[in-house]
Amino acid sequence: MRMLKVSTLGLAISFATACSSGADAPQAAGAHRAADTPPATPPAKTVFDPITHTPLDRARSVQGTIDESAERTRGAVEREERGDGAP
Repeated sequence: MRMLKVSTLGLAISFATACSSGADAPQAAGAHRAADTPPATPPAKTVFDPITHTPLDRARSVQGTIDESAERTRGAVEREERGDGAP
């Protein structure tokens, strides 16, 4: 029973030490950059660019359509609230 308490305490201390962010701990790559460090350059093109950019472009187009529709609806609601008549 005593061994279980000691091992549990040891595991708890090890876990807390491993998960803490100490001042002398090395920074994760890109986590905190100094102000004088230039920004990273974008990665070079890969063979997956055509595969990933097509759905992203399509999603941007759909989002644009949704934004336009929301703006029209917002305008119609505002006109109706002011009593300007039918849209």
